[in-house]
Amino acid sequence: MKLLRRIGRALRRVFPRTGLYAQALAFNLFLTVFPLLLLAVSLLAGSRGASTALEELLRDRWMLPASSRDVIFPYLHAHNVNPGRWLIVGLIGTILAGTQCMGVLLESFRMMEGASRRPFWRTSLQALGLLCLALVPALAEIVFTVFGRVVRAWLTKNLGLPGFVAVFWVVFAAVTAWLFAVLILALLYRAGQPCIRRFREGLPGAVLATALWVLANVLFGAYMSRTPYGPVYGGLAAIIGLLVWLQLSTLVVFVGAAFNAESLGIPPPK
Repeated sequence: MKLLRRIGRALRRVFPRTGLYAQALAFNLFLTVFPLLLLAVSLLAGSRGASTALEELLRDRWMLPASSRDVIFPYLHAHNVNPGRWLIVGLIGTILAGTQCMGVLLESFRMMEGASRRPFWRTSLQALGLLCLALVPALAEIVFTVFGRVVRAWLTKNLGLPGFVAVFWVVFAAVTAWLFAVLILALLYRAGQPCIRRFREGLPGAVLATALWVLANVLFGAYMSRTPYGPVYGGLAAIIGLLVWLQLSTLVVFVGAAFNAESLGIPPPK
């Protein structure tokens, strides 16, 4: 009961005051997606195995909505790009859009705790550092996925995988994805929330946010698969679905941050 009451207070801290922040962050994340894809395509150009592994990561572990996958996946298989030409463009776009995302995230964290605003240049530097901090484990998960796919293919070809080993591999991949998500969120909370002083103080909110994110993805995926939105929105349906998914993910991150604040006894803003 104590846990449920704390979650309820965290929800009241998030809703409705963070609605505009969630919309702004979702839009900036949307702008960040395509420079990231451009960067990924540049790095993976000529490697069909790596791009297929990244597609598996987005579909099975990050649970990207089906309609949005139709927009994003063709870019992952565009092997006719010039890596040197687009690498710098993708990197610059990722830094600019990603720093803006982290700036909005920092402001939302401070708002939920009632903390004072920092000067623009300090917020920008902290946002850049937060972006780099989040990209390291995210890139590590991508490398792990690509490497794991290669190992699995080699074992299947040369040794054969019994049924129980294949099941174990699926479970291991799901647990690994969950741990990476918890790690990324805990690092974001530690570096971004004013009330967090130690890494372990951000873990409760990270675990809760990851669990809620999985639940939200399952429910949203079921809703999208059963809703005939195509005749209404036409070609914009996939873009709208991606924006809604990003906003749901943003709200889940906010709930985790609010749960951390409640766990540490930080009074809500007035």
